[in-house]
Amino acid sequence: MALVAAWRTLVGHPLLDAERRAYLPDAGMTKRQSPVDMWLAARSAARLPQTPTISQDTFLEPTYSYITNCGDSAFLNAARTLRARIEALGADNTEVASWVAAQDVVFSNCSRRPKQEPAIPQPLRPTASAGARADRAYQIAAAQFYAGQLTEAEAGFTAIAQDTASPWRRMGPYLAARAMIRQATMGGKEAAGDPAAVPRAREALNAIVADLAQAEMHGPAERLLRYLDARTDPVAALTTAAGEISVPQSDADVFAGRLNDLGILMDRFWDGRIPVGVDALAPVRESSELVDWLVTLQVWSPKATEHAIARWDATKSNVWLVAALIKLDPGHARQADLLNAAAAVPETSPAYLTLAFNRARILLLTGDARHSRDVLSRALASADLSASSANVLKAARLLTASTLDEFLADAARAPIAESDSSAPMLDLDSIDVLNEQMPLELLQQIASRHGLPIANRTDLRRAVFARAVLLQDTNAVKKSITPLAEVQPELAPSLATVRTAPSDQALMDEARLLLLGHPGLHPFLAPGSFRRAGYDFVSSESRPLSLTAIDTLRDNWWCGFASIESQVPAYETMYWRRGYGRADALMKSWRARPNEQDRLAFLTDSQRHQATEEWTALQRLDAAPNELGRWATKWVEDHPTDPRAAKVLYQVVRATRYGCTNERTGAISHRAFALLHSRYPGSEWAKKTPFWFN
Repeated sequence: MALVAAWRTLVGHPLLDAERRAYLPDAGMTKRQSPVDMWLAARSAARLPQTPTISQDTFLEPTYSYITNCGDSAFLNAARTLRARIEALGADNTEVASWVAAQDVVFSNCSRRPKQEPAIPQPLRPTASAGARADRAYQIAAAQFYAGQLTEAEAGFTAIAQDTASPWRRMGPYLAARAMIRQATMGGKEAAGDPAAVPRAREALNAIVADLAQAEMHGPAERLLRYLDARTDPVAALTTAAGEISVPQSDADVFAGRLNDLGILMDRFWDGRIPVGVDALAPVRESSELVDWLVTLQVWSPKATEHAIARWDATKSNVWLVAALIKLDPGHARQADLLNAAAAVPETSPAYLTLAFNRARILLLTGDARHSRDVLSRALASADLSASSANVLKAARLLTASTLDEFLADAARAPIAESDSSAPMLDLDSIDVLNEQMPLELLQQIASRHGLPIANRTDLRRAVFARAVLLQDTNAVKKSITPLAEVQPELAPSLATVRTAPSDQALMDEARLLLLGHPGLHPFLAPGSFRRAGYDFVSSESRPLSLTAIDTLRDNWWCGFASIESQVPAYETMYWRRGYGRADALMKSWRARPNEQDRLAFLTDSQRHQATEEWTALQRLDAAPNELGRWATKWVEDHPTDPRAAKVLYQVVRATRYGCTNERTGAISHRAFALLHSRYPGSEWAKKTPFWFN
């Protein structure tokens, strides 16, 4: 519900610290132990054999869906109870062991499957202590509840409520009401709901709320009443939920519950469970600006756009100006009015960045790159700009670059998640442009710029070398040797062999052999690599892989250079395909032609022509195992006495096992295999190659 947080901010009631913790529970915190793990930890103190893995979800065959059968509170309650029993009786007490065994039976119903027999603990003998018998009665009722024996569970919890000696008495009425609700919503064995159970549950819950002696159960009972209200009158329930979430709440748990309620209620109008759908929200929209705003933003139609503009006309509030500008298509009759209003919003307003971004978006789509750049540059100069906001603004400004320096300044952005480094990295859209629109000569210049992030500079120098080899550009290969050796010391010996080759033909042969022997070399940039944080199966460690190592996830060499529409994987492996950056919904929003390459204004006609010719040549190439395999096998036939010949054939077969393959690969693999075993049968490389791969 990010939109709720946005609306609260725009109307001047940003989330409190407690609300932010509820909205983003893991932000700035270490991962907390789950309730199931807390139960298992408490259970281990009883020194009993471990139980199978516990799942909280059960499958409902009639609706073909899963539900959370055993909630978190069940495991937290069990952990607290066990700790109390151990403290009172001791971990080795037979009564404690009996209680744990029965609780294992209870939880075995959590993930029950259709036609699975209920697992119910046996009642204790009359000779057992009163406390143990009370515990067992509660466990039996709980097991019946989770096993779907809801009538029996209701009766069991009702009996517990009437037992003045039971320590579970206070929870009896509430749990009986929960059993009634499940009868209404899930039914018993046939999973057919019983509508008659609803008024009984409501009556029982109202009785709890009215009973001062049950004050500690008032909150849970009221939440169940709200749940019933949501089923019987969702419009009224949504009105209440929207009003509550609009007001700051210092209790994180209360806010989390309200946010959950609002999300569930909004979903009811979105997924077809209520026939009239969004139209039924009309009375809520009239009374709740929040709901009106949420619906307006999530419905994409001319009617929604006009509604947003009308609300802005009526209120002149930034919250509706934001909605109107987000919904606006370029060329709209009110475009000038809205852009002027957005331009007048000061930088101190919480709406400023959103309005600036959408102003720039409209200007980009109408072809006014210069003014769009001005708007984005001013926004990027804002104080306390978050990394994520800066990334989005830079991605939009990238399209307005009029020089290479401007392009590179916005191409690198700060990683937000799933990264061990905060150092800037090239993003998806800029990587696509560098790969496809930059001629090799310009890529070599860029690879020497110290303003480029070091990791990308290294990747680019590798790509330049590999691409020069594939394009058979001898001069470019020569120029790329020293820069690559500077950033990739492990390649220095092999590069020295390339450099000292006696002829241009020999130099290109050595360069191709280097590519074949280094699966980590790619003739393109990629937005990341399994190699960078890969799993080394030899050492059983997660660490960057060397360029010579085989990546078991097939991040080896290249697959091809096919277009995004092709079924043939392009660029890296099955895990990365070109165009992902432009396919992002947000990035599409500021591109008039999102499925086409962005045209770089600063490239000369000659550079564009050269880049097109080079890219066309690369697209003619086969996948690496085929392209390198054909050449390498022919090279061995021409150089049969070269001491590296057997190893080269081994590398060809290896590439057909761990690289991208197609229907042509098998013949290439078999040819290299046959040549290896016929000419070099006693070599160590033949022994390492017992198979070829089809």
